[in-house]
Amino acid sequence: MADDSDSDGPMPDMPGAPAEQQGGGLQLPARDYGGPQKTEVVVEDGASPEVRVWAEKLAGDLDCLDIRGQNIGDSGAVALASALGTNRSLKSLDIGMNGIGSEGFKALAAALSKNSTLLGLDAYCNDMGDDGAEAMAEALKANATIKEVSLVGNKVSDESKELLRAAMEGRTIYV
Repeated sequence: MADDSDSDGPMPDMPGAPAEQQGGGLQLPARDYGGPQKTEVVVEDGASPEVRVWAEKLAGDLDCLDIRGQNIGDSGAVALASALGTNRSLKSLDIGMNGIGSEGFKALAAALSKNSTLLGLDAYCNDMGDDGAEAMAEALKANATIKEVSLVGNKVSDESKELLRAAMEGRTIYV
């Protein structure tokens, strides 16, 4: 049975990032080279060093990516989503505390509908909103690979929480 923990339940230790760290400046166009699916990563000039590091990691055979607290916002989430849709190695993704709003979550939802390797998603303490929650619920319903999701602290209505719980029926979700 799924764990229906509410947002006021216990949360994992979530260290913050310095305020000067900035996200964005990342483009991740997918390319098909005829062999195993890889993602070419193109980082825009002026991108932060942190964005450059995780962008390079996404291009490889990374199985776990923790970029919590990097302030990537919607633009960083959209860039991440473009890689996530075609990535065939990532199993765990932590994008908590990144200021991701409904537009970023809509892009991530579209990518999750295509992804078949991600098992766990931590996207706590962002700004998902009800529109983002609705998109995520549809994606989570379609993607049976994902086994555990944390969306605690995303300020969504009780109705949206119920949509998310229903989408993850039989799996673990924290909202």
